[in-house]
Amino acid sequence: MEKENYSKLNSSSYGMGAFIQQFFRMAFTSLGFHFYEVVIGLDPWYTAIGYVIFALWNAINDPLIGYLTSKPYSFTRKLGRFFPWILIGGIPWILSYVLIYLPPTGGEIIFIFIWLIFTTCLFDTFNSFFFVNFQALFPSKFRSNEIRRNASGIVTVLGVVGIALGALVPPLLISYESAESYISQGVIISIIGTFLFVLGIYGWREDQPIIDEFLESYEEKRQDASYFTSLKAALKVKSFLAFLILYMFWQVVTYSVQTSIVYVVDLVLQRPSLFQTLIQAMFLIGSVASIPFWLKYSHKTNNNKKVMIIGSSLMAIFTATLTFFPNLIVLFIQIILWGVSLGAVWLMLKPIMADIVDEAVVTTEVREESVFYGIYQFFARMGLLIQALIFGVIHSMTGFGQDPTSEAALFGIRLHFGLVPVIFLVIGILVFWKFYYLTPDVVEQTQKELKSLGL
Repeated sequence: MEKENYSKLNSSSYGMGAFIQQFFRMAFTSLGFHFYEVVIGLDPWYTAIGYVIFALWNAINDPLIGYLTSKPYSFTRKLGRFFPWILIGGIPWILSYVLIYLPPTGGEIIFIFIWLIFTTCLFDTFNSFFFVNFQALFPSKFRSNEIRRNASGIVTVLGVVGIALGALVPPLLISYESAESYISQGVIISIIGTFLFVLGIYGWREDQPIIDEFLESYEEKRQDASYFTSLKAALKVKSFLAFLILYMFWQVVTYSVQTSIVYVVDLVLQRPSLFQTLIQAMFLIGSVASIPFWLKYSHKTNNNKKVMIIGSSLMAIFTATLTFFPNLIVLFIQIILWGVSLGAVWLMLKPIMADIVDEAVVTTEVREESVFYGIYQFFARMGLLIQALIFGVIHSMTGFGQDPTSEAALFGIRLHFGLVPVIFLVIGILVFWKFYYLTPDVVEQTQKELKSLGL
């Protein structure tokens, strides 16, 4: 069964979930905040508060959706644990992207503010149904360390391409001065997303033995577990907490850098949106080119923790340098290096989460992947919340709302492009290094115990 699941076709189809997720994540991240603050003219603090509310809603709904979808339903035996929820959430999520760029015009600011909150929260709710279950499928679908790394290599490449295209394509479809161009951009991106979604259906289907295995273990062990009992059990896994802190602060960096690029191009460099596309192309080159190296290195070391620490440390260094770019050419080089470091971190996310889930399964003797990935998404959203606060505080302190081209405002953009988010990442690296204990020996022993349990 593992060989079948690891076929390149099957893994590539599964990986379309990462492609779609990162495609829309990048499109929204690179345009959303700038659209409301600069194009629509919403006050920086209104925009920041709207994003904070959006992030708080994300933080609440992800673990809840993870818990609700971890239970068996009448359709589970026939359709699977995760596949139905991927379908239920996926299509509405893709279509709801357009709504973000349709705020009421000519009305009160408060209505624009409410529209920002409503559409982003709706967009994320559907995304949670899709992405929590797409992620939770990985540990069940790919069982051994070697297969997980190989599958993660394919998924990572597709995800990186999704990030890059999500950053490359939307700027080609918009003009910074035209709110209407953002609407047509949303329609085109949603059409592309629907096509990609169809390509992923084959890889998201579950094998019947895996479905039966889950139903049997659920009925025996955790039939009456409450929401808070499930959360408490997941958070007792210390390695999970250590990883979540690193993951949250890594998200602070990725959200800050990706959201800052449009500000850098529009205000610091004062170039048209084409240059936003060129900068993202440099990121694509660095990320995709580095994946084969990081995959080979991860197999050689057989140490997911080591590769994660190396990759995140390089990312901290390269992100810090972004604050001080002197010109466009140097910035291109810096973004390539940033992409190289991101490739290492992203390659390790799925294998490390799978190791954590395996450890929990050995302890509880039941698979509740959706609960873990719901919490995982919660911490990702907290990273978005921190990013929104960073932007709100810096823009307020530097007078961005009064004059976005002043020296103080431009310096503030450079700060949230590099140095400020790096502080968070360094803290996350130290916590992960100190408290994450799933070494190669521990992982190997866990997988032996899983086999003996028949899980």
